[in-house]
Amino acid sequence: MFAVRTSLRGERAGPADSLRMRNPEEIRTARELIRDGKLDEASTLLRRCLERDAANAEVWLLMAQVVRLAGDPKMALELIGTALSRQARRAEFLIEKAMILAALGRVAEARAICERGLDFDKLNFESHAALGRYHISLGQLDPAVRHLRAAIKLRPGIAETHSLLGHVLMDVGNWADAEASLQACLKLEPNHVRGLWGLGNLYRQRARTGEAIESYHRALALKPNEPSLLSNLGNTWLDLGEHEQAIACYAQALRQNPNSSVTHSNLIVALHYASVVDRNQIAAAHREWASRHARNLPRLRQRAQRPPSDGRKLRLGLVSADFRQHPVGRVAEVLCRYLDSARFDLLIYDNGTRADQTTATLQSLISNWRKIAHLSDDAAAKLIFDDGIDILADLSGHTGGHRLLVFARQPAPLQITLFAYPNTTGLETMQYRITDLDSDPPGVTDALYTETLVRLSKIAWACMPPSDAPSIPTPATGEAPFIFGCLNNPSKISAACAQVWSEILKARPDSRLMLLVRNDPEHERRLLAKFGKFGVRPEQLRFVPQTSQSGYLGYHYSIDLMLDPFPYNGGVTTWDALWMGVPVLTLAGDSYVSRQGISLLKNAGLNEFVVASGRELVERAVTMAGAGRLTERRRQEIRGRLQHSALMDYASYGNELSQVLLKLWEAP
Repeated sequence: MFAVRTSLRGERAGPADSLRMRNPEEIRTARELIRDGKLDEASTLLRRCLERDAANAEVWLLMAQVVRLAGDPKMALELIGTALSRQARRAEFLIEKAMILAALGRVAEARAICERGLDFDKLNFESHAALGRYHISLGQLDPAVRHLRAAIKLRPGIAETHSLLGHVLMDVGNWADAEASLQACLKLEPNHVRGLWGLGNLYRQRARTGEAIESYHRALALKPNEPSLLSNLGNTWLDLGEHEQAIACYAQALRQNPNSSVTHSNLIVALHYASVVDRNQIAAAHREWASRHARNLPRLRQRAQRPPSDGRKLRLGLVSADFRQHPVGRVAEVLCRYLDSARFDLLIYDNGTRADQTTATLQSLISNWRKIAHLSDDAAAKLIFDDGIDILADLSGHTGGHRLLVFARQPAPLQITLFAYPNTTGLETMQYRITDLDSDPPGVTDALYTETLVRLSKIAWACMPPSDAPSIPTPATGEAPFIFGCLNNPSKISAACAQVWSEILKARPDSRLMLLVRNDPEHERRLLAKFGKFGVRPEQLRFVPQTSQSGYLGYHYSIDLMLDPFPYNGGVTTWDALWMGVPVLTLAGDSYVSRQGISLLKNAGLNEFVVASGRELVERAVTMAGAGRLTERRRQEIRGRLQHSALMDYASYGNELSQVLLKLWEAP
């Protein structure tokens, strides 16, 4: 990490000196380096500038930006103070101070400074552009769009501003205007790396994967081995189910930037999808992540013995980016409704940038709702510490939007992880993981975790039914082929899955397999090739696009038997299938990620749908197809079993989890 020598400050200059630009070309270059994330190079260049001209306020401004982006807002605040001592009435300088204060969690001060800065020069391009960046840092996207549009109106020929606006418009879901902004950026500057990068991100989100890969490759040709580009390309390969290529991209990105905790998490997640990586390799990867990114972080609390609760309410914090229409949202609703409210006060720490009706429902249940997406890890940890949280629960693991580096700072004396991620976090500061006896058989999987496993008697998690779940359908009349299905994340279709499922289709050539896809010709082409390699005819595959929740649930009407992917089983997707009256055939694996299906099916009283080998899976599937299509009566029976099982006994689940948490709190 670079350091800034405060001895370079020199004497305070007068107004004339502070406005002099003795090295405008170097300052322009430094801005470009900062924009491209080359902070060490920018720091070196700016230090040279200061050695020659310690009175230049703009250099101090840029040095403050570098240090803020490097993750040291306290030092950045000191540096921007030096800049402001030389140029106190420039809006760009004041807005940079506001961004630093926001990173420190001092949001009210930041807002007041921004308002003052805009009063100085309301029609200034730099101030509008800086305010756009400030609002982005706080996750305030609508005002960010407004200021960036104002900046472009004042100076339409700046490619970077068009690129920045395009990225924000993507975040608000305005895809058409986002693409127009990014194309405007590239028209002005065809080799603008962030413009190409943003266009790749947009194409990926819009299921134009082939175009996304092309954009990423164009950007990589200009900026070879750029870690973030490689990581995004890895995400795209993972979308397509090309696990080995995704893993290779993440590994290459990490070689270039070993300190990227996000890329490292992406790599770990991808390992779960690949059928060639064993559970011990994955466990080692989690420990390596924690050793590299978390072990040496300062901790706010030590693991002191926790005092008895003495009947007081314990403050329980839930952390995730997915408190919305998402599996986490549905599990969180059970926690909010059924944990013992006499013993726990719940607080939500929301790291997401999107909200919907599920978010509104959760907010109606929980009054203490904290937005932390805009906070640094230090600031988020301090907020949790200051809130006096007793137990902090992670609902993300290494999935997108996680805040594991907040947990690494130990803001709460007791920290646990549950549900959303099918493995260990790797953290020494995460004391427990909530699981169950079937997903993690005692003595079989314990060594894979850094956490101590706490097994609930029935099921590790419970979720609410989909908010707009349709009724059980009446089967259509007339002859129709037997339909197998998989409506999981398409990335879960591993090479091993494709091979075994192909054997089923070849044994029942009159059957069909319905697969959820990304509504992307490139994805469909690759799936046809993946199954065609094992002799499956194209007409045996039926592709249905990702759609609304009601549309997704409606797909179940046509399916007679779900096939659980492996080695990465379905979770809430299996629950949904049972709710829609469709049985799920699962292959028992050797770790939680490949045993979720067992736990769900056993608790629903459907043990006959658990098999021990690929050969048995083929035989069972072929036999079931031979017995004929799924009847309405059978569908009703399966939903009934679910409704009367531990999977929907929310009161018992909430009571058991409450008792477990109380015991963990009072344990020595």
